[in-house]
Amino acid sequence: MWDNLSKLSVLLDDDIYINRSSSIGAQSLSFISEDDINSQSILDSLALELQRTFDYFESHSRQAAITHLLIINNGQSIDNLNHLLQQRLGVECQSLDLKDGLTFSDAINTVSNKCLMAIGGALRSQS
Repeated sequence: MWDNLSKLSVLLDDDIYINRSSSIGAQSLSFISEDDINSQSILDSLALELQRTFDYFESHSRQAAITHLLIINNGQSIDNLNHLLQQRLGVECQSLDLKDGLTFSDAINTVSNKCLMAIGGALRSQS
C-alpha cells in the first residue's frame, strides 16, 4: 500500500495469480475511525475491491477461498486497518513491516518498505 494507491496481488506458492491496482491508498485510509461511520466509506470501498479480487481468483483459478490477507505499507501505517478489514472480509488480516519479515546483514542499517517490489522480485524463486 502506497500513499495514493494499493497494489492487490494474489499469490499461491511460486505463482502470481492476480496483480492489479486500486486508487485507494494509505492517505485516504488514514482518516478512518471506528467511531465515525461516515469516515468508513473509503474502507468499505477497499473491502469491496478486495472481495471482487478474491471472488475472481476463486472462480477463474478453481482454487480454495482466500483465508489470509497480508498488508504491507510503503509508508504510514493505519491504525486498526487489520481489524476493520477482517470484520468486513472474514479473512485473517496481518500487517507486515519488512524489518519483521526479513533478516538483514548487520551492514544494512535501515531498509524502507518502499523497496518492497525490488526485494520481492529478488526473492522470487524459479522452478
